[in-house]
Amino acid sequence: MIDNLQYRLRVAGPYQLLKDARDKLFSSRQDRIPIRHVGDATGKRRVLFVHQGAWAIYNVGIEWFSAIPGVTCTMVDVEDFIAKPELQHEHDLVVFGYTQIFRACLRVVRTRPSIVCVHDPRELFDEVPDWRSHRANPGDIELFKEADLVVCTSHEMRDCLAEEGVVAICVPTTSLLPAIPSPLLETRGRLRVTTVGRIYRRKRFELFREVATMSRTKGLPIDFYAKYDRRPLPELKYISYLDRSQIYMVTSFQEGGPLPAMDAMQRGLVVLSTPVGQMPEIVVDASSGFICCTASEFIERLSMLSNDPAMLSRMRRESLNRINEVRSGRTIADAVEKMLTAIPIPAVPHGPADAGEL
Repeated sequence: MIDNLQYRLRVAGPYQLLKDARDKLFSSRQDRIPIRHVGDATGKRRVLFVHQGAWAIYNVGIEWFSAIPGVTCTMVDVEDFIAKPELQHEHDLVVFGYTQIFRACLRVVRTRPSIVCVHDPRELFDEVPDWRSHRANPGDIELFKEADLVVCTSHEMRDCLAEEGVVAICVPTTSLLPAIPSPLLETRGRLRVTTVGRIYRRKRFELFREVATMSRTKGLPIDFYAKYDRRPLPELKYISYLDRSQIYMVTSFQEGGPLPAMDAMQRGLVVLSTPVGQMPEIVVDASSGFICCTASEFIERLSMLSNDPAMLSRMRRESLNRINEVRSGRTIADAVEKMLTAIPIPAVPHGPADAGEL
């Protein structure tokens, strides 16, 4: 049994690893991350995880495989994998961190079973508000036939793939920030609402701005802060930024998580979110947060919270409890175990074999 505290400690490992990864979370891809080994060093099940950039290595590879008994995982950049396909030979399974990573590796002869991960609808669907009514590119769907298993991070994405005839299993993601102590969940003075991310169309920053304008017009005692940029955001500054707020807003029309909203819940913020990504699975409406679709709905919920400090305090505690309940270490570990046992691992010797480009 892996409890949440043990899981977080094992996943984080040395603090520097945690800090380095978080520092790169919102930065653009820069230098390749060196090959790293995580998990059980004596594990009999060996996974090769092909990533590209900080998000994949931190919130998928390290998170999914660090706490699974008997599993050791080698994290390798996609460019290194393409240059050295023989890396497969010492492993039982290859996991490709994104659809585009899998596509980039199609010319590499795969000598082991493969799993392709789909984190975000943007990998397959147009970045438009009504994307659910669109069909995915047939070439992308055909791509999945080359893999032994497709994994997605949200029920929403799994259901969309099912409509395209693709059978996928769900393995969620979660925040790895330390949980804020409950005694610190006090609200004083004006409320502060925040959001974090990059400047993508799907983030729909204009809705956040519209809500802020409506709040100001109505005279609500609420301040709005948004951090939309591509610069690195070090972990301690990130935590400090979140801790100055009580409410987190998700205004996107398309998401895979979003991870920052889970980080906010881990720090005791009440999340008001559109029904995207993993949010409907995590946020219990009117208990640990609110699901909103329009600016008027956001304003109505914000007005309720600003007028009822007791309600806000209760929901902040519920938010923290909820993220640790539905995205605990045990929950993630069980889902990863299900993924690892979903496809048969052939009994193959670990050592040199023919591999290369087609």
